[in-house]
Amino acid sequence: MMVDEVATDIYGQQDNDTPNTPMDIRDKRGVFTDKIPGSRVEYDPFPKNFRIRPGLPFSLEFKTVAPSGLIFVAGDLDRGNIVGAYLNNGMLTFARHCGYGRVYEMHHQRTLNDGEWHSLKYRHDRRGGRLELDGRDHFRSYHMGPCSDFSSVFFGGLSPNTVLGRLTWPFSMSGSTRHPFTGISLLQTEEDQHRFSGCLRNLRFDGRLPVLHPNYYAVSSCS
Repeated sequence: MMVDEVATDIYGQQDNDTPNTPMDIRDKRGVFTDKIPGSRVEYDPFPKNFRIRPGLPFSLEFKTVAPSGLIFVAGDLDRGNIVGAYLNNGMLTFARHCGYGRVYEMHHQRTLNDGEWHSLKYRHDRRGGRLELDGRDHFRSYHMGPCSDFSSVFFGGLSPNTVLGRLTWPFSMSGSTRHPFTGISLLQTEEDQHRFSGCLRNLRFDGRLPVLHPNYYAVSSCS
């Protein structure tokens, strides 16, 4: 099967028109996710013939004044191969868990909860992938993995029923304290600190507008 044929389940017969919906993470209006139970945007799972495979990037923009919150988690939840980006005290952390390797790396040079738009671009590979912030790669590459294809991606938060496989994920975002959670919902974290309170927009896969609508839960318009 050709790559273009595989991709049709998410891209479809796309055109350049703006999606005609009041809230849409795929266009410049975006959506607002908040620190309330279940607030999120998700593809869980992707259509059967689509996966985030090595070399395939996705990108989006975010804006917030909150000091902490999950921007995205992507992964193969059954195998516990997961990557994510989140704010901790306003600074971006890129977390990778693939195979037996785990890396949590923070970008210390500036805080990003400044109420301005910032861009993220993640490109998948077997070692956990690469992450660009505002067009620059600030994170190192590590020998880890192998990282499987990703079947799901979440933006802004997780479902109360989401179990991240065998992953031990440090999602306490107050100071430097980390609380491990193995095989349980991240919504059990203290004060639900993992949720993102802010705007997300201009989602793209491989630089293209996905025609397939994601699922929206407890989100509002981004003003």
